[in-house]
Amino acid sequence: IRMTGAVTDGAVASATMRDVAKMTLDSQDRVVFQDYNKIRRYDPVTGTVTTLIGGGAQTTDGVTPLNVQLSNMFNGANIFLAAPPDGKIYFQSESWNPLLVGAVRLRVYDPGTGLVTSISFTGTGDSYSGSQDITVCPVTSTGIVYDPVSGALSQILNLHFTGPAYPGCTANGKFPWSVLTPAGAASGPHPQDIGYNYNHTTGMDGNLYVAQRIAAILYKYDAVNRTFTTLAGTGNSGSCVDGTLATACAIDPIDVFATRTGQVYFNDRGKIRTIDQSGNVYTVAGAGVTAGDGGPAIYAKIAAANDVRVWNDGTNDRAVLIDKLDPRIREFTIGGNIATIAGTGANGSPDTTTAANVQPIRFNYSGGTVPLHLQAHPTTGDIYFGNGSKIQKLVRSTGIWADIAGGGGTSYLSGDGLTGGNIYYNTWAPMVLGFNTTNSSVMAVACANGIACMLKTYDVSTRIQSALAGNGGSFNSPLAADGTLGSASPVDRDFYWIPATWDAYGSRWMFTTIGNSNLLRTLAAGGALGTETTTTVGMQAFSYRHDASNNIVYYCNSLSTKLQKKDINSGVTTSLTWPIAGMACTGRGLVYSASRNSLIFTFTQNGLSGVAEYFNP
Repeated sequence: IRMTGAVTDGAVASATMRDVAKMTLDSQDRVVFQDYNKIRRYDPVTGTVTTLIGGGAQTTDGVTPLNVQLSNMFNGANIFLAAPPDGKIYFQSESWNPLLVGAVRLRVYDPGTGLVTSISFTGTGDSYSGSQDITVCPVTSTGIVYDPVSGALSQILNLHFTGPAYPGCTANGKFPWSVLTPAGAASGPHPQDIGYNYNHTTGMDGNLYVAQRIAAILYKYDAVNRTFTTLAGTGNSGSCVDGTLATACAIDPIDVFATRTGQVYFNDRGKIRTIDQSGNVYTVAGAGVTAGDGGPAIYAKIAAANDVRVWNDGTNDRAVLIDKLDPRIREFTIGGNIATIAGTGANGSPDTTTAANVQPIRFNYSGGTVPLHLQAHPTTGDIYFGNGSKIQKLVRSTGIWADIAGGGGTSYLSGDGLTGGNIYYNTWAPMVLGFNTTNSSVMAVACANGIACMLKTYDVSTRIQSALAGNGGSFNSPLAADGTLGSASPVDRDFYWIPATWDAYGSRWMFTTIGNSNLLRTLAAGGALGTETTTTVGMQAFSYRHDASNNIVYYCNSLSTKLQKKDINSGVTTSLTWPIAGMACTGRGLVYSASRNSLIFTFTQNGLSGVAEYFNP
């Protein structure tokens, strides 16, 4: 099925899809998959694709499946989907997040009645306390256990998100589980905390499996003893050769599937691997997700390009990309060869003495994954990156990381005026969002103990931290209204997702957030918030062009996944001509190059990822 950004049913040769977030098989070996805000099914016997659920406007129970509204079910939103042999489909109709405390539910489509209903969650008890009221703790993801013959549901498992923002949750900073009855009532005992995780799959054998990418472990849930057991992994991200004992094999599990007989297959960084009867790991398909270093960039294999930046070495334009699926930073001259300049694909904190391209980079920190962004100095090519608990600079003249901030004794919340080495980050990893070309500083966001987020800037020479925005308010609170000083506004965690842009002509930062991505906001150091323009749809990524003759925002339309531009002076929005079928702007990388008069952006085409250039936009 071609990925075009549109959802079209019919014969598989002409059917299209937009953003597949989860797949499973039903009892007839038909593929049931979550495609953005619809649940669809591919039947290999008839060769057709059909929408089963979604496309409507109803959020209540007792409605037919095509009248159900599914909201914000994009790839990466902790999606759960299961299709037991009784023909029912268990799914989500809302993207679960901490803002939905007490309001989350598991939806059920019953072919016997032809209607969709809900299972709500009630009662007390989790991994840490039998008296914990689960309705006051947000649910970050879920799973079910069912009888593999009848399909009858036996257990529901919820993973909870906790923190000081939720004082009713006593397991502060932990990730407790709750076991629930088929009716949704908590019923202990409850399994142990295995850390934050987001990829749960109920296999065709009815058991729950967890691909714990952060801990680099593949788990199976024992429904009788109510514990998680390790199937594969050592706790350290990496790789191992075929024939290695599964529990001694360093893996990077991305997803997992189990057959009716319990044979497990998992995606290990671009390889489909299984565990044989002797407990050893073997590869059954795939050769990995990254290839092509040393050769032409147009022939390289990229797992999932998430961000791209451009700089010039005095002779050539160079693009730097970060791969979020196979974490590494790669660089290529435009029209030339590609090479890895940092990272090995594994997860780990790099030191400041070893070459960056032979040690890992950190793609998660303190129990949570974070999206991957980077910034590049426009003339030196130095890379700025939130590398776990620190902000680091990849010094291009040496190829070695250097610390910018983190690792000190003062919280970054109160560390303004100090050098970065004297401050530390509380719980949530810092994320570098933008580079100020006027004074050579970087803008970063970080959240303290899951409560307060702030925007800070760091001079890349002196490493001194300065305040930009944030009043210490809740990370669930949106930005204040226009005219409010940045220092008086809360900063929410939505800043983590979309990079910002420095407007040198206007001496201000331009940014948007995932929660209000149709607003292009502005903020100058020590100044007040403003709104430059509003787009008709959300911006998945954007770039801003501002000079004496132009005031234009280019952006990736989050619905069509195609490029658009808005002339802010005239108010006219134009869709750029899109000559390649099946190509979609994806990730968060979009850069306007004034010297080339082009847009350079990350894309996918029929499931493959890359970086493209659009001339004369």
